Amino acid sequence: MVCRMQGKREKNLRQILHQCEGRSSKSITSQYQVTIHNTKDGQVNKQTMLVLHYLPGQQDKYCIKYKGNKRHRYIPLVGVAVPTQPIATPGAQGSLFTFLPLPLDPANATGLPVQVNAYFTLDQNRRHVKWRTHESSKEPDVIWNEELVSEVVLEAKYIRHFR
Repeated sequence: MVCRMQGKREKNLRQILHQCEGRSSKSITSQYQVTIHNTKDGQVNKQTMLVLHYLPGQQDKYCIKYKGNKRHRYIPLVGVAVPTQPIATPGAQGSLFTFLPLPLDPANATGLPVQVNAYFTLDQNRRHVKWRTHESSKEPDVIWNEELVSEVVLEAKYIRHFR
């Protein structure tokens, strides 16, 4: 199987994030299309996706702060990839990703036809995003992940659809 990607980015997001050290007074967005060509057994499948990266500014209401150890420098950077051509088939499942690859596992599914990449904290085995359990309901890592999804990812989806 061969996979090839092509696309054009608006600006070098990595360079912008480096310059502001992941903390910007104004929100940063970067949006571009990417086409994935997947070849298997001589058959080529193409999927075009719209990718949006979003980092809320320090003064934005969607700028969340990590409430745990101050040595940890988590930034509320999220990316959302939405299929545009062909549009996702009914029942298509997206996945959660972080800077480390996570297994394609139902525990990492979004329940939506979009892919979400964010600065999530992981459980001890580093295979799943850390979510609330009876024992972990007040842990800073769990609160961070919940706020990333409920605040920042939702704002990124809003930007992608309505701005």
